[in-house]
Amino acid sequence: MIGFFAVIFLLVFCLGVHALSSLCLASFFSFSRAQLKLFHLGKDTRLAAVSNLMRDPESVLVTVLLLGSMGGILCQNLVSYLLRDSSYPWLRVAIPMFLSAVFTEIVPKVFALERSISVARSTVLLFLRIHQGLSYPRKIAVSIANLLTAYFSFFIRDFSMPSLEEQIDAVDPSQDVNLISQEEKNLLQGYLRLARLQVREVARPTHELTYFDLETSLENLRRVLASFSGNELPVISGHPANVVGILNVQQALSENELTLSQVRRFLERPCFIPETSSLISILNSLGKNYSKQIFLVNEFGGVNGVVSLPIIMRAIWGKADPVPDHIPSFFKQIGDAGVIASGRMDLENFQRLSRITISARCGQATLGGWIVAQCRELLLPGSVIELDGLRIHILSVENCLLKHLYIQFLERNSKGERQC
Repeated sequence: MIGFFAVIFLLVFCLGVHALSSLCLASFFSFSRAQLKLFHLGKDTRLAAVSNLMRDPESVLVTVLLLGSMGGILCQNLVSYLLRDSSYPWLRVAIPMFLSAVFTEIVPKVFALERSISVARSTVLLFLRIHQGLSYPRKIAVSIANLLTAYFSFFIRDFSMPSLEEQIDAVDPSQDVNLISQEEKNLLQGYLRLARLQVREVARPTHELTYFDLETSLENLRRVLASFSGNELPVISGHPANVVGILNVQQALSENELTLSQVRRFLERPCFIPETSSLISILNSLGKNYSKQIFLVNEFGGVNGVVSLPIIMRAIWGKADPVPDHIPSFFKQIGDAGVIASGRMDLENFQRLSRITISARCGQATLGGWIVAQCRELLLPGSVIELDGLRIHILSVENCLLKHLYIQFLERNSKGERQC
């Protein structure tokens, strides 16, 4: 009888050791670096001990795995011993599996994640003693693991870099705990975006530029110069995509009687780059001339955007983003005739702003996705389609995704709402 209770006591003890490893794993590793830094600078000695432990997270993880492994193995053996005379052998596997899953894994980890700070404060001193006591077994285990991985290293691949979204999201906790200001957060997140962006993702479309057409009169040039703010005016010939040069505004204004021949003489050769170029690669050339404009060329040789240092700076800070077709919520009303919207715009936002009732039968989330689902065909720039009271002009497409859309409303219902 005494032996039975001794085995039960040992079983509870093993489950407690395994549960302790789960509590420490879930609580210690739930803290960000910013939180650990605050713990280190704070007055709470227990939280400071957590911060010191997590300076070497690999050794902490090995200690947790050793505790969990020992607790699990001993639990299995003790249950098998208690049920050695049972006529149901499967109970020797099912019972320890159930005990380990519920009482040493699920319940402790859920509890630790909900109360990570209080659990860390309660367990850190006991874990610290165990961690110090397992110093030599831990070193032996790590040495054996390093020896084995040295022979099987051809199976091991380098970890890929975290995605842009993961790096940007990692900045949020720092601002939440007042380690950085909102302005510093915007700057850091903008720099991370800058490191991965292509030039076309921050460029202004050519149809949004202020330019002078050589095929128009000089009176038109005077009107453009009167309202133009800047020193470099793009000059085209017949079409916004046909850029022939950059006009120096100061030189043009210094002439008393400006002629078309003088305009052509003042033109500077435009700079063209592929739209897929890295944004970082052109920062040096832009930094030499603050107002320098660089035009983007697509794979077909057409000019479809422009980028300059002020445009990039606004993109870094996330304020007044100059690329409306890359803003998923971009929506511009064109009188009562229709709207220009982004294909990436959320379908619910589009219905709210345009007062259109749209039935997304297949669960489409974006405006472009809804249009493609209705047409069931590849749409190209210049395509015009009609869908239940809407005439949709496809202005631009990227990688088969709709970017710019011009939508005209052909009918309204009696309540003033448009239906589709």
